Amino acid sequence: MEEIAAANLPGGLVDRSRFWLSPGAIPVRVHHVVKAESAAREQKPLQAIFQKGQRVEVEIVDAGESEKCFGRIADGVAVFVRGHVAVGDRVIAEIYKIKKAYLEAKLVSVLTPSPDRTRPTCSHFGVCGGCKWQHVRYEEQLRIKRKQVSDVLEHIGGFTSPDVQPVLPSGRQFGYRNKVDFSFSDKRFLLEEENGLSPEELEKPVDFALGFHAPLRYAKAIDIDYCYLGSPAMNRVLEVVRSFCMRRSLAVYSTKTHQGYLRNLVVREGEETGEVMVNLVTSWHDASTMEALGVELARALGPSLVSFVNNVTERKNLVALGDREHLILGRSVIRDRIGDNRFEIAANSFFQTNTSQAGILYDVVV
Repeated sequence: MEEIAAANLPGGLVDRSRFWLSPGAIPVRVHHVVKAESAAREQKPLQAIFQKGQRVEVEIVDAGESEKCFGRIADGVAVFVRGHVAVGDRVIAEIYKIKKAYLEAKLVSVLTPSPDRTRPTCSHFGVCGGCKWQHVRYEEQLRIKRKQVSDVLEHIGGFTSPDVQPVLPSGRQFGYRNKVDFSFSDKRFLLEEENGLSPEELEKPVDFALGFHAPLRYAKAIDIDYCYLGSPAMNRVLEVVRSFCMRRSLAVYSTKTHQGYLRNLVVREGEETGEVMVNLVTSWHDASTMEALGVELARALGPSLVSFVNNVTERKNLVALGDREHLILGRSVIRDRIGDNRFEIAANSFFQTNTSQAGILYDVVV
């Protein structure tokens, strides 16, 4: 059974399938939309009324699961819409799956935007899988999160009118992460506007990327210019390492051939101390290369760079963990604080990625 008891669908059904969000659509009106028949009145099977590829007008009324939103068409038929939609949007969506009690569709265009929409900060939003809700006001994001917890407790846990407290907001919406893990790839994910261009017409090479994997594209990575979840120092490291590796034509590890040198770049920064750690994960250790990169990193970051390590692994996976570690500069840990507690954090340590929010959580729990 892929349906479980829940609130928003006819018969108490909720979609449990897994889909990634597609890039956001430009608000453009689409004409010749097929209007739905009176499915609810006639009690016909949805398969007899709708067709795959048919476009319907949907009013988005709630955030759904699996990074989709829930809405209804004029006749009351339930639709899960995949794409960067927001509660309150009126959209055109194209049906790609017809279930017994609901439809699944993908966003085509936004007819009337929700008042809770906002302009995403990051230019990579809609392609990169790191941020899902930058197009929605933060206050609305908090409301959605609270409601999702309440829905789970009520419709899956069996609680009646659970008392879910308001979400404690983060003091910062951007630049809050104390760790960012970038991936190298020998197959750069091409943006929509780059499709069809020759290699000579492209501003970036197709065989080098340092950034994040596109959703469900583990062999490809989006070459990230700037990640707003990290600090300026972290992005400076990204810039220096990318430039260094490209100038030296260092080979990127291939998930197909399992050959190549560069695997991951992991950057940590102590929120309270400002100490920066750079961990370059490679397939083998090259002392002269690491020494040269260390010089450039130290020049770019100054005294804030307190640790530069080279983790080495020969594993055939994409996990940014090394089996051996070589200390290149400074010490093997950085220091940070949460409240009165002091921590020493190594390259492969687990540490809550939002330091200040972890402090708020500890205060509530303890």
